[in-house]
Amino acid sequence: MSRAAVGLLVALLSGAAPAVAGEPRLSTDITATDRAVVVKLMGASTWEDANPERDLSIAKGDLNGDGVPDYVATIEHPNFCGSHGCEIRVYMSTGKTYVEAGDLLGGWVDVAPSSTRGVRDLVLHGGKDARFVWDGKSYRFAGPAK
Repeated sequence: MSRAAVGLLVALLSGAAPAVAGEPRLSTDITATDRAVVVKLMGASTWEDANPERDLSIAKGDLNGDGVPDYVATIEHPNFCGSHGCEIRVYMSTGKTYVEAGDLLGGWVDVAPSSTRGVRDLVLHGGKDARFVWDGKSYRFAGPAK
């Protein structure tokens, strides 16, 4: 299990109050269908150098409170990692499809107890912790995490 997945799981199981309607749950119990969805969302060119069965860690949870799982995917491959961490992509459900809601670079992501515009805020760890908030279209940097 990746550090990103562990960080997200710990954050949600730590007892922090949910920021959106319902009790969001994060799971690393990923099905073959979940993996196929994320691999497709990432695009074929992503997998020219990396292997999704070996290099892709996925966590899922409902970040926007719509009852459909959202995905946090970390590519743990030398071509996608550097001195600032590995590539982390967030895919948010829109009901019928998914949109890329964040393309981050870091060690791992925690779900914050706060929300912005009804979507859980994220804390990106690695070097200096940074807070990301939902701007209505994607996650954007909002300053150092407190």
